[in-house]
Amino acid sequence: MPDVSVVMSTYKENPNYVEEAINSILSQTYRNLELIIIVDWPENEPVKRLLYRRQAKDRRIVIVENEHNLGLANSLNKALKIAKGDYICRMDADDVSEPARIETQLAYLLKYKLDLVGGSMVVMDETGKDLYAIPQPPMEPKFVEKALRWNNCVPHPTWFGTKSVFASGYRNIPLCEDYDFLIRASLSRKKIGNCDSVVLRYRMTSDSISRSSLYRQYLYQVFITRAYANDSFANLEEAKKYVDARDTREKADRYAKANAVFNQTLSLIKSRRFAQSTKYTFRLLFTSKAYLNKILRLSISSILSFCCIKMNKQ
Repeated sequence: MPDVSVVMSTYKENPNYVEEAINSILSQTYRNLELIIIVDWPENEPVKRLLYRRQAKDRRIVIVENEHNLGLANSLNKALKIAKGDYICRMDADDVSEPARIETQLAYLLKYKLDLVGGSMVVMDETGKDLYAIPQPPMEPKFVEKALRWNNCVPHPTWFGTKSVFASGYRNIPLCEDYDFLIRASLSRKKIGNCDSVVLRYRMTSDSISRSSLYRQYLYQVFITRAYANDSFANLEEAKKYVDARDTREKADRYAKANAVFNQTLSLIKSRRFAQSTKYTFRLLFTSKAYLNKILRLSISSILSFCCIKMNKQ
């Protein structure tokens, strides 16, 4: 019986990326696991051939094919229902877990008696080249609880938790299934933290989230945080009405443009091209008010993380 169930959903990912993701799980230093893969696009024959070929070599792989596309939330819920492990590990089909990820997160979870733990990520491009590191998210539960009022501070691809914290499953709130999950877990007094290790390399692809979806995701996040400020979680029907009423093509395009400028700024800073990064930063100020609000939310979350780190060092 596996101790850990890794749950993954595939859609239209590149088969090479999927194989990298599988390899990173099967080669973990922690061996007693199962890898449950939900095929959410049955027509993806190249990925299906890969999965069954790998399953023939390693019986820790469990494959479930959806008859038609169900979406991420429903696919993950399907995986959770058949999971045999006492612990659940999330994994996306185009990311790469660090070799000791599961061992590290399990030890951290047990040491601090958490229900769910995330971790730091490094963002890479489609070729696997590292672009930049995501700033260390807040670690202690009390800081995570505060940061969640502003932003999702526990990266979904890095989640590792007890089976009980996943019992309620995911709800169908587009693009924000993870944020909604965390809010509900926090309101249920679950202890949520982040370990201080890089546990995953996140692949940024051209089709990760469409330009229009980026802005809708932001609007859903705003609605969710407003509900959380009142110690409640989002009503799905009201959330959709809120987003539909505010989502326009012009605002979505400006938001997507600001996102591209922001990512370019981070890359320039990493390569120490500070003069150019200043120019891009100035452009951000006049591109999208909504994106500036997102940066503000990220900044508050980062400040809480900094406070947490300083307290741990004292």
